[in-house]
Formats: sequence, structure tokens, C-alpha cells
Amino acid sequence: MDRVVKTIATAVEARNPKRRYIASRDARALGTLSRLPAGLRERLIASSLKLSKVTAGAA
Repeated sequence: MDRVVKTIATAVEARNPKRRYIASRDARALGTLSRLPAGLRERLIASSLKLSKVTAGAA
């Protein structure tokens, strides 16, 4: 929680604030993932969840 409070304080006190501030490692990882191409992003997520080949529409 301290990291979030510090991030908010930094944003409020900044002379030229950024559009976005990242307060946690999870948020940083999600931000990075969102910029990757869809296929690569899906493979990374599937491998981190230990899923084998998943196809669209598979039941």
C-alpha cells in the first residue's frame, strides 16, 4: 500500500505529471503485455498458466 500512496503523492506534486503512473509490479507487467502483438501475448499467458495448445472455440 505504501508504494501506491507514494505514487499518488509523486503524481500530485509533479510539476509536469505523466499521463500514467505504475504503482505495482503487476500493473507494470500488464502494461508491458498490452503492448505486445496478440499472438505473442496469448502464447506468453498460456505458457505462464501451463496450458497446452489452445484453439479458439474449443470446448
